[in-house]
Amino acid sequence: AILVRSPIYGDRVVEVLKATGGSAVAVSDEEMFKAEREVARLEGLFVEPSSSSTVAVIPRLLEEGLIKPEELVVCILTGSGLKAPSISEFLSVRRRAVEVPRETSMKMRVLTVLSRGERHGYAVWRLLKKAVSLQAVYQHLKDLERRGYVESTRLNGRRVYRLTEEGRLLLKAFRIIRGR
Repeated sequence: AILVRSPIYGDRVVEVLKATGGSAVAVSDEEMFKAEREVARLEGLFVEPSSSSTVAVIPRLLEEGLIKPEELVVCILTGSGLKAPSISEFLSVRRRAVEVPRETSMKMRVLTVLSRGERHGYAVWRLLKKAVSLQAVYQHLKDLERRGYVESTRLNGRRVYRLTEEGRLLLKAFRIIRGR
């Protein structure tokens, strides 16, 4: 855990990093909080700062040439933002941050695009103005399909996605909640 002064396995982690040629990079609290907001805004995930630290370090690793833009990087985001020790303080002080408009949720944006007609994943991505990676769009589509809000079929060798009735009802409910 990031807030622990002397992690139980801290020495072991350092040993493993040295033995494998790995490295560790420190990020500031501000970098973690910025990454936390970006993950929430772009992916609709509310993660704790320790999870967002894996995303926060990417710009620095790119800048220092430790990773290349074309490389695949996997960030593991396991901790819910609701577990963060200061979350009650954050929620009470930053009330506006909790009241983020629903359209900023990427899944809601995907559903909105599909409400205008069936589309293949690439078309959804283009209509979202490439706000996230094409891979992220397909992950959202897969998750929405798994939840029953979207269904897909093959058409001319391509997978085409459309809203289910459940998806239409969900989108309608969010529009009502949002007051539109």
